[in-house]
Amino acid sequence: IIPRHGVDLPNVTVRTVAEDRDTVLRYADRDVVALVMLFNQPRDAAATRELIDAARAVGGRYYLPYRPHATPEQFAAAYPQARAWFDRKR
Repeated sequence: IIPRHGVDLPNVTVRTVAEDRDTVLRYADRDVVALVMLFNQPRDAAATRELIDAARAVGGRYYLPYRPHATPEQFAAAYPQARAWFDRKR
């Protein structure tokens, strides 16, 4: 995905992330290994959306505070608890 989109990826950090039982919109609903990628890319969402799909294909998620490129469908698939959370906020 990265080379095909011409994205500059100078660094990848591998981190272990403990299960989070407190955060409603958590990305670690079990103990996981996270790949934290530092990359430079155009503001085009295509590469990010493909990376989200790749993470989802292996049962993963993406970290919400980063670029807002996920489609509503990708967001709903990665964070199924979001609907209930938004309903409670309303």
